[in-house]
Amino acid sequence: MCVEHPTVTCDGCGEDRIKGTRWKCGICQDFDLCSACYNQDKHDLSHYFLRFDKSSTSSVKVTPRQDIKKQKCQAKGIFKGATVTRGSYWRWEAQDGGEGSKGTVVDITDWEPSFRTKVEVKWSNRSSNNYRVVHKGKVDLKCVQPASGGCYYKSHLALVDVKDAVETDEESSEDESISFLARTLLHEHILRSLDAAVSEGIPDMLTAMREVVSSSEETIKPGLRVVRGPDWKWTDQDGGEGNVGTVSEVGSSEPETPRENCVVVTWDTGSRAVYRVGENNSYDLRVLDSGPTGVKHDSISCDSCHVTPLQGIRWKCVSCFNFDLCSSCYYHNEHDITHVFWRYANSTNKRFKVPRRCDSEQTLMKGIFVDAVVCRGPNWKWKDQDAGSVANGVVLSIKSWDATDTANSAAEVLWANEKTNTYRVGYQGNVDLKVVSSSSGGYYYPDHLPILGKYRQLHIQILKKTTKTKTTHKYH
Repeated sequence: MCVEHPTVTCDGCGEDRIKGTRWKCGICQDFDLCSACYNQDKHDLSHYFLRFDKSSTSSVKVTPRQDIKKQKCQAKGIFKGATVTRGSYWRWEAQDGGEGSKGTVVDITDWEPSFRTKVEVKWSNRSSNNYRVVHKGKVDLKCVQPASGGCYYKSHLALVDVKDAVETDEESSEDESISFLARTLLHEHILRSLDAAVSEGIPDMLTAMREVVSSSEETIKPGLRVVRGPDWKWTDQDGGEGNVGTVSEVGSSEPETPRENCVVVTWDTGSRAVYRVGENNSYDLRVLDSGPTGVKHDSISCDSCHVTPLQGIRWKCVSCFNFDLCSSCYYHNEHDITHVFWRYANSTNKRFKVPRRCDSEQTLMKGIFVDAVVCRGPNWKWKDQDAGSVANGVVLSIKSWDATDTANSAAEVLWANEKTNTYRVGYQGNVDLKVVSSSSGGYYYPDHLPILGKYRQLHIQILKKTTKTKTTHKYH
């Protein structure tokens, strides 16, 4: 955990900057305890305390400890003296002496920036090393014989907030799968509650459900610039790994549209095909740039190139105060690449933690970028501006089609007849050009990009249920 109370000292053990839960006496002036001292019954047991779970002014009043002595429980697990072996996140090869080897926990310290998450183990082969226990959600060890971590007051502990659990942000593609599972479990709970509301005909509950889900809805719009995603199985339809395309149509149940949970992508190479964004729980695409759809972060500037407002995906440094990058600067490794970043796919507060760039692989993006050679594409409507259907031109710049509402949604082209014009590359899903010879737009981090459609399915299900309910129930 990373909770710290920077101006508060424990009056029991003298720990500066209390880490974890802070316990403040409700009777005595300016008297605080850390969790260890609180659970060891330091200070007057007849006094009630305020529990601070975070470094804020919000607190919860708990009953005096003397009133609940019988509720005191023994904490058991990976503590000093525990016997351990490899756990589910083990990645340390044969440091332990090999599969099945056992070791003893000799110390627990901080694996920054989180606290009490680094466990030193002495193995049977006499080697000693440090391992993660809950650091960024990873547990490298498991107990063979647990040790005692002291006692605690069960009813005084904070409950795990399901909402917080669902909104916990991923720091890697592996964590993204874990968070997606958490979201799925909550979604199933919502759907079960919704079914109950439908059967009972409770309009207020239906309205509340719609509001909860709509607040986190993922919007898929024509114009998104995409690359191949985790479930890609279509060989080189895109022109090869790293080639960029544009979402041209979004599927629905309406006639003459692509099938539901699918999109049509027009690749910069000129080819078009249908791809899955949730169909059969498969996801073929990742979002490279949402700027062409109008995603904008008002009042946020890129702290490298200083563009304002920041458009498209926003990248916020976890380590540095109030430091943001646009996608171009993030992909070009501006700022310290050892720092972890939050990814904001849109202007809401929903965010995901991505791995450090120094630990991640990059892929070269290719398509309609500066210096690409292009010709007429699938949405061309500009007659003979290009000097004829077989003429080629060179891309001079990537720009906005409509000045301020979108970003990176058009390309300025110099044709062989020495005329220059601007054409749509993403604007409202239109692509006026196709590449004859691709150019590079630099490198990107595939595992850092949003998976298109992954969090959209619940919203669709709830809309179907509530829409159906409107026609089948009458409320009194």
